[in-house]
Amino acid sequence: MANAPPQAAIALPPSITFDSIRLDTKHEAALQCSQVPSSGDSGYSDVLVVFLNGLVAPQSFWLPVMSLMLRHLKLSQRGDSAPSHPQVLAYDRYGQGKTIDRDPHDEGKEPGYGHDVLDVVRDLHQLVAQVTRNGPKPKRLLLVANSIGCAIARLYAQEYPGTVAGMLLLDSMMANTDFVSIFPDPDSADFDAGSLPSDVTPEMLRETRDKFRAVFHPSVRNPEGMDRRNLPALLPEADQPVLSERGYAGRSPLVTVVGHDPGWFAQESLKSPMATPLAMSMNYMNPTWHRYNEGLMKITSPDRAVGPLIAKNCGHFVQRDDPGLVAELACDMLVKLAKEGRAVSKTGSQARELSARAVDWSDKPKIKVSTITKQTQLRGPDPEDSDDDYDSNDVDTKKAEVYQAQINGRGPLLLKVFRQEHFLENEVDIYKVIDGEGIAPRFAALVTDDRGKVVGFLTEFIQGAHEADRRSDKRKCRAKLKKLHDAQVSLGKDFKTDNFLVRGDNVWIVDFEASVYTSDDDEFKEDDDRFKTTFG
Repeated sequence: MANAPPQAAIALPPSITFDSIRLDTKHEAALQCSQVPSSGDSGYSDVLVVFLNGLVAPQSFWLPVMSLMLRHLKLSQRGDSAPSHPQVLAYDRYGQGKTIDRDPHDEGKEPGYGHDVLDVVRDLHQLVAQVTRNGPKPKRLLLVANSIGCAIARLYAQEYPGTVAGMLLLDSMMANTDFVSIFPDPDSADFDAGSLPSDVTPEMLRETRDKFRAVFHPSVRNPEGMDRRNLPALLPEADQPVLSERGYAGRSPLVTVVGHDPGWFAQESLKSPMATPLAMSMNYMNPTWHRYNEGLMKITSPDRAVGPLIAKNCGHFVQRDDPGLVAELACDMLVKLAKEGRAVSKTGSQARELSARAVDWSDKPKIKVSTITKQTQLRGPDPEDSDDDYDSNDVDTKKAEVYQAQINGRGPLLLKVFRQEHFLENEVDIYKVIDGEGIAPRFAALVTDDRGKVVGFLTEFIQGAHEADRRSDKRKCRAKLKKLHDAQVSLGKDFKTDNFLVRGDNVWIVDFEASVYTSDDDEFKEDDDRFKTTFG
């Protein structure tokens, strides 16, 4: 990895402004930011694009990307009466680039280890809250990141589920390595010099390991005072944590993974102060990095991942070497988000109709979960721990835990306790439309914790019901799905045979976490396609 010289100049549009922002949580210090306000009223305008720096390249390296991205969006909307673009933010962290102020919370701590990457993530969350304070909420986040900024992006999506719609990861830092162990240790007892590539010697390994230990090891201090020592523990695997269904509105985030050009990177590393031999880069660093990028592809759903792409003629700082490529990839993702945004916008008015159509549940009974007797756990926290012969009233426990339950001897009832609030809210909203229509089990009560926060609900328990059989129950289930569509509800992407409970000639549909209230025929067609795939 090379030091970052200044990038080529590109004219900046006047819409980019430069500001100082003091976080409400750290008012003693100011962060230096580059911003562009959103414009227009489309699928772009509710997106906030945040550029996340590595350790070396500051926010100034993103300015050409910002400029080209805005230019590209403007050209792509030529002729539109009201062209739009997203809100854009780049910033230098404390002690980095133009931000000369140190992190005020570092005071009194061991020099160089004042805060860790999770602290940076929390600062970013506060910064996002402040820059979006006067705009439409919630903003969908598109995180464009380089190097350690990619680790920050992944941890942000993990810590704040339901916020990140997309991530563009540019030559991500390998967060789970100490960088030294990438290269074989010539001094280890089991070292076999005969297994080395022909262009590698033990002395080259020894020298390279020493240099990397001195510069890149997680224990090495940096000007920011960001402690990287716990980063391998925070992100021990390239493909973990999986962010599927933890993105904005419960979707899996869009993820594009970009790696450096192996040959270009090797030459750049050779010419850098590290003077890393070509053989070290080509035999060890590049293959290890590519495998890491392949792992990153698995942090989202396969249909939401792109890559790993190779940025031709680019080293580690892809945004410096080819800002046009980064702008193009960011715009590609924005186009996808805009399409999804138009669907959200369409369902936004439908949501208002939903609110008007739904029954008033202000007087719906609320029962504390602590007063409910959980008789049988139909699906536990870990699906692999469940019996193979589980009850067909269970659901996907990544979203909820489900129990057969009683209240004061009354029952059985089905208790569903949610892990994420947006899934709960969505299912309750759908129930308000379909309850009493013979589509789903009857809704009984909302369930709260001891503080009064709604955490789940109770429905009737369908005694003797079984999961739908693909052949014998297909026609009945298809008819019930049509009834759901007639109520203007799409079952959504979480489509399985166990969404349909069957008893005799009766069918009930369950699990509406991913369902959508809509009048969009395309949504219903997608449901029909999923039905054909599921039932054959």
